[in-house]
Amino acid sequence: MPKISVVVPVFGVEKYIERCARSLFSQTLEDIEFIFVNDCTEDRSMEILQGVIDEFKPSQVKILNHLENMGLPQARRTGMAAATGEYIANCDSDDWVEPEYCESLYHIAKEADADMAICGFRYAGDKDSVVMRWGDEKVYGNPEETFRHILAERLPINVWCRIIRREIAQRPEIEVPVCYSAEDWTYVVQWAYYAKKMVFDSSPLYNYYVGNASESRSPDPQKCMRNCIQKRDNVKQIRRWLAQKECLCRFREEIVSVQFLSKAMLFPVIDNSACRHLWRKVFRSVNIRVLMNNYITRKEKSRHFKYLFGSFYPVIMNVVHIFVKYE
Repeated sequence: MPKISVVVPVFGVEKYIERCARSLFSQTLEDIEFIFVNDCTEDRSMEILQGVIDEFKPSQVKILNHLENMGLPQARRTGMAAATGEYIANCDSDDWVEPEYCESLYHIAKEADADMAICGFRYAGDKDSVVMRWGDEKVYGNPEETFRHILAERLPINVWCRIIRREIAQRPEIEVPVCYSAEDWTYVVQWAYYAKKMVFDSSPLYNYYVGNASESRSPDPQKCMRNCIQKRDNVKQIRRWLAQKECLCRFREEIVSVQFLSKAMLFPVIDNSACRHLWRKVFRSVNIRVLMNNYITRKEKSRHFKYLFGSFYPVIMNVVHIFVKYE
């Protein structure tokens, strides 16, 4: 059995797939299974990938081909279903990893007998990068508390900065996210629900490519609205999933947190009338519940109520400060 199976969806990444594949084939850990899922890419991605495979000649490589484009969430599912490793890692095909990515995560997972191991990462641009660190090789011994923070989106929710025990990722009740935006969170929440122990390593072992995102440019209102709607649908999917587990009531505060964050995706474009209308409409029931939520920061609450109440905000907040302990 391979120690880790790495799943890589491939679509429209001819500029980046070589860098990704080279970083994977240069891992210090031995006994890795590499699974590339061709989601009907129309460019030269697979041709370039094959060239790198011919150069490195890794012993365990699978190339799976979709008959039609099915999107990133399903491509991940296809790859994970075919995995045979003890743990599964996911890597986006325009990103790259450090040489010790697999070895470090596998080591801390095995040492703690953990179901999930999570590392730090970099938002890597063409000119600079920002390091995101999580924990300090910290073991979260209380699985429910860790699950709550992931559900509330207050711990890392990316599929690509972690490994997960294969038996959990392949459970038949794990649902494919219905939409692209927040598909990471949708998968990770379900994995975390079943994980008995998770370990964190602060080392930035994964490089998430953001291109020229560091350059100053205005956000696209249409894209922000599309992402908000898609995240809303994935949050609704998880609410139904938890309801089926008969535990939704236990996690209402965490659900309010992630519903708030779905709305907050529109903050950068709130001056656009269509965006403001959508912001008021999406998860309307949480608008007041935000006030008493322990996951949402004071700064986030202030911004939320400023947009909600408009010119009445100062007066209403003065009243709130009198009658409610505001964090």
